[in-house]
Amino acid sequence: MSDVYSAPDSELSNDQGPSAYGSIEKGLAGDFELRLGDLFKNAWAMTKGRKGTIWIAVILMIVALTVINVGTGFIFALLPIDPGLSAGLMQVVITLLSTPISVGLTLFGVKLVCEKDASATSIFNYFGQMFKLFALTVLMYVLVAIGFLLLVVPGIYLVVCYVFAGALMVEKDLGIWQALETSRKIVTKKWFTVFFTLLCIMLVVSLSAMALLVGLIWTIPLSVLITGLMYKAMFGVEQSTLESE
Repeated sequence: MSDVYSAPDSELSNDQGPSAYGSIEKGLAGDFELRLGDLFKNAWAMTKGRKGTIWIAVILMIVALTVINVGTGFIFALLPIDPGLSAGLMQVVITLLSTPISVGLTLFGVKLVCEKDASATSIFNYFGQMFKLFALTVLMYVLVAIGFLLLVVPGIYLVVCYVFAGALMVEKDLGIWQALETSRKIVTKKWFTVFFTLLCIMLVVSLSAMALLVGLIWTIPLSVLITGLMYKAMFGVEQSTLESE
């Protein structure tokens, strides 16, 4: 992928400490393997014995997001403010509270593919960084929106590049811009593989849902583990992440 639409370079610190699996340095150098077939094959093998734990985490996430959406809507419906302003503020609150959970599910999958026991409730471990994650999300939306205004292609490029930015910022303790740029630069090394992997995940999950939702029993855990495998291969995993619960 050409860098013609790339965001400006930033100073990326390579002093991230020892990593248990890979590292940012290797990612930036393109020193990692990422193959679509291997990702699906390895993730499928890992689903054995992990489906129950993953589904507990997913159900907890669904319940939490439902409570956040319904509760926020109910509270704002009671407030005597302009409906347009209310809708905007409601979306801010929903994004603020839901983003840490989404990041938590990604890092939950990362722990599992590193052969570490992970509690399903660990998806709620990152609320302490919700304001930082919110700021990253807002900046990401702005950059992606600008990209789509520039003939669409740059927007698609950035959507894929930033898919791991939130988890990367939390897991590596990076700054907002540093996380976005690190994610962009490393994903760019294997952009088409990441793009087609994400596309295949969406297609597989969508098709499995057509069979009376039964297929989701396997495809949801598969998608969580594939995401974890991609993250581990591209960015490495800090020892502190594997030890935390």
